[in-house]
Formats: sequence, structure tokens, C-alpha cells
Amino acid sequence: MACACKNRCEEQVATLNTMIVRNRAAQKRLPFVSIFPGILGLLFLLWGIAFGSDAFLVSMGSVFILWSIISFTLYRSRK
Repeated sequence: MACACKNRCEEQVATLNTMIVRNRAAQKRLPFVSIFPGILGLLFLLWGIAFGSDAFLVSMGSVFILWSIISFTLYRSRK
């Protein structure tokens, strides 16, 4: 990202650029970011099924599992 107000906010933009670079580097090294939602989704799904097929818990589990699959796919494509 390269935007700055001359003589006013160059330091803030430099800090923002550093944060963006660190975030991208962290995403490439941390596959557990995509595994955690999958585990959480399985817990919600199993809990929802065990207690009489609670629609809210089953749907939350499905959303977390879908999030995990998408996140893991994006992680693998960046690698």
C-alpha cells in the first residue's frame, strides 16, 4: 500500500505497511488458523446432534466447518 499525506502522516502509513507485511507473513506460516474453526465446527455439530438436532448448533457447526475448508484451501493456494 502506498498512500501518504505529505509531511503529515508518513509515519502512520509506514506503520500500516509494516502491519500488512507481518500479517501476510503470519498467514503463510500458521496453518492452525484454518484448523481451529474446523475443530470448533465439529464440536458444535456433534453437540447439536447429540442434544436433539438443535438447528442453531448444527448450522453453526456447518458454518465453522465451511470456514475451515475455505481458509485451508486459501492457505494451500498461497503456499
